[in-house]
Amino acid sequence: MTYLQGHDDFVSRYMRLCDINNSEAPAVYHRWVCLSILGAALGRNVWIDQGPYKIYFNQYMMLMGSPGARKGSAMAIGRKLLKASGYRRFAADKTSKEHFLMDMKHTDSESNNPLEDIETLVMDSPAESYIMSGEFTDFIGQGNMEFVTMLTNLWDNLDEYKQPKIQGKSVHVHRPTVNLLGANTPEGFSLAFPPEALGNGFLSRVLMLYAEPTSNRVAWPLPPDELLMADLINRIQEIRTFYDGAALEISQEARELGTYIVTGK
Repeated sequence: MTYLQGHDDFVSRYMRLCDINNSEAPAVYHRWVCLSILGAALGRNVWIDQGPYKIYFNQYMMLMGSPGARKGSAMAIGRKLLKASGYRRFAADKTSKEHFLMDMKHTDSESNNPLEDIETLVMDSPAESYIMSGEFTDFIGQGNMEFVTMLTNLWDNLDEYKQPKIQGKSVHVHRPTVNLLGANTPEGFSLAFPPEALGNGFLSRVLMLYAEPTSNRVAWPLPPDELLMADLINRIQEIRTFYDGAALEISQEARELGTYIVTGK
C-alpha cells in the first residue's frame, strides 16, 4: 500500500484538491502545508534511524509573504482536512508558554481539571501539539524569547520536558512532539523575533517559505471536490494506522541523495 509516493501519491492528490488554477494562493504554500499536516499526522509513529538517534517528521515551517498573499487560505485547506480525519492536537490560537504546556495533554479527551491532568504526564503516548497559526506573531506575542527558547528545545523531540512550578505545580511533559506551521509578513516576523533570536537556534530549525502573490484572481472559488477530500481524509487515517511505531527503510536512491546534500559528493 503506497501513501506518500507513487503514481497517485498523497501529495499529488492533495494538490489536485487545492486546484491551483482555482486558487489565489501560491502552489508552494499548498505543497508545504500538505507536508506539514502529514508530519503532524505521523507524530512519533514513524522515524528514520540515524545511528544512535531517531529522526522524526515533525517540522517547523513559516509561510512568508506580503499581506494578501493568501497564506491563511492555503493553511485552511490543510487544517480542515486534518481536523476531519480526527486529529485533535491543535494548539490554541493565542497562548502563553505555560498554557501551551498545559494543553499538551496525553489523550484527546477533554478534562474538567486540566491542571491535574498535566501535573505529571507519564503515559507511553507522546504529548503532541500542532501550532497552526495564520497570524504567528499574534500566537506567540512580540519578542517573547522565553517561548521561542522553549520551542527551540521542543523541536528536538525530547523524552521529557520539565517546567518547574506553574501555578503551584510542576509540569512534566512526556515525549513532547511539536509541529509548527505559521504565517507571517516580514514586518510581523521582525516583531515576533528580536535580533537576539538569531543566536538561540530557533531560526535554524524553521523552514522559511517565501512566495510572491499570484496573478490569479478568483471571484467565486469552487468548493473542493468532496470525493477527493473524503479519499484524502481516509488516507490520513490509514497513514496513522499503517505507520504505527515503525522505522522507515531508506532506499539506495534516497541514501545517495542524502549523502550528496550533506557532503556535496
